[in-house]
Amino acid sequence: MATQDVFSAEELARLRGFPEINRAELIRYFTLTGADEAFVRQFRTGRNVLGVAVQLCTLPWLGFVPDEVALAPDAVVGRLSQRLGIAMGALRGYGEREQTRTDHLREVARYAGWRSMDTAEWKDLDEFLFARAMEHDSPKLLFRLACEYLLSSRVLRPGVILLLRRVAAARAHARTETWSRRYFARGQGVSTYTHVSDQHSTFDTKVIVATAPESHYVLDGLLGNETDLPTFEHATDTHGATLANFALFDLVGKQLSPRIRDLGKITLYRTGPNADFLARYPRAGGLLTRRLNLDLITSMWDDLLRVAASVQGGHATAALVVGKLCSSKRQQNALTSAIKEYGALRRTVYATRYLADETYRRRIARQLNKGENLHALRRSLAYAGEGALRRRHHEQQTEQMWCLTLATNAIVCWSTEYHGLGVAALRRDGRDVDDEVLAHIWPTHHENVHFYGTHSVDIDGELAQLDTDGYRPLRPASPIALS
Repeated sequence: MATQDVFSAEELARLRGFPEINRAELIRYFTLTGADEAFVRQFRTGRNVLGVAVQLCTLPWLGFVPDEVALAPDAVVGRLSQRLGIAMGALRGYGEREQTRTDHLREVARYAGWRSMDTAEWKDLDEFLFARAMEHDSPKLLFRLACEYLLSSRVLRPGVILLLRRVAAARAHARTETWSRRYFARGQGVSTYTHVSDQHSTFDTKVIVATAPESHYVLDGLLGNETDLPTFEHATDTHGATLANFALFDLVGKQLSPRIRDLGKITLYRTGPNADFLARYPRAGGLLTRRLNLDLITSMWDDLLRVAASVQGGHATAALVVGKLCSSKRQQNALTSAIKEYGALRRTVYATRYLADETYRRRIARQLNKGENLHALRRSLAYAGEGALRRRHHEQQTEQMWCLTLATNAIVCWSTEYHGLGVAALRRDGRDVDDEVLAHIWPTHHENVHFYGTHSVDIDGELAQLDTDGYRPLRPASPIALS
């Protein structure tokens, strides 16, 4: 599909302009703080003050600012004009000189902590799009996911056509990679499967053959967790959403929460006759197209519990159970069929919750985005040898990957500690720092980390700078120069 054919001309115009705004969005995004008002009032005329205010509030709302700032919704302009004491009509004519508008946007982005696309940002976006394209092939969906990713990363969204070209490149890369994996010579490569907590820490790393299904190793990381982190839910992509995993996760008391590619194509099961479900659920009953074999699950229930106990007790790994018992279509014994039947039941329950609960969907997406962000940090750390595993033995490869995990967790821990110190210092100075905002700050962003070169450290000098609690002093924020 050509880039220009993804959206119609009308859709492109909507993507480039201001959408309609509801009351919740108006209050959330177009409420100026005292610091915001002080910032916008530094611009000279009332027209510029109001125009900059619109840009400042629009940026976190849309992730970009439309070229025609003067066409902002009346509710937006009215709310800001009332706060600033400037007539709404003052906005007319703002941005007629394009250079003025772009200069103002640059100052707004710098003040609000947003970044423009550069080489590193394009690389991270391409990696994100490729990972999503391995799950979804819809260009519209990939475009929306890219916009959400940039918004969460506080990166200014580039032009629509430019972003669509990146989507097209990611889809092409995904098709090539899918073909390559399908015909990859078995045993000629390895990959790593990592488990990342919602606190951004990595608590398990496994080195596996590149052609081995990753679904076999999904549950092992949770059951083998030796950290203090309580883990009860696992978010994964389509590769981990097998019927066997749905069954085993529930049997050991865990929750499998995948993001399934083409969710609408999966089969949903019912526990009774079709007519009964159509009568009870006129709208959803028709979606439950297959009847569950409850007799099989009931007759094999004790055996299912034995398998779960063996996996949870460490007598057998989940990888072994999933790989040997449930992966081969030729081994359709009663236990295998019962596990898959119970997995079909749990997947149906999951699908109904996923479709009905927007908060649940957002939590899954947020956790997967955390994993992608952490993987970007790991890739930046493992630059030596082009990130390749060059040890021959599995134990040595595992050791190398755990060293990478240790370095990654050290950076996350350091960033978390100093983010906390920075917030505490701001609050001591009287700044209002919203806890809801802090929930969206990720310690895996690593623009402040120097990965390359030789680093000389004056240990005695560094130790002398530490305070009584063992922390380095915080550097004061640099002033923002306004033109």
